[in-house]
Amino acid sequence: MEGKLVYTISEVANKFNVNQSLIRYWENEFPQYIKPKRNARGVRFYSKKDIENIEKIYIKIVKILFSIFCH
Repeated sequence: MEGKLVYTISEVANKFNVNQSLIRYWENEFPQYIKPKRNARGVRFYSKKDIENIEKIYIKIVKILFSIFCH
């Protein structure tokens, strides 16, 4: 995901191999970290900072799930 300033929700979901609904859920659960801009039609555009924060959330959740199910 290099070279662009903003990314659509489908691009972000594809990067993390998750459903778009999960990205929207995290956006609601972590509004202080994920703040996409929206155009007049309401289409979300995620910044590189948003994606970095989504990656941190994703990694923490994977670690938690791994610790629950693999121990």
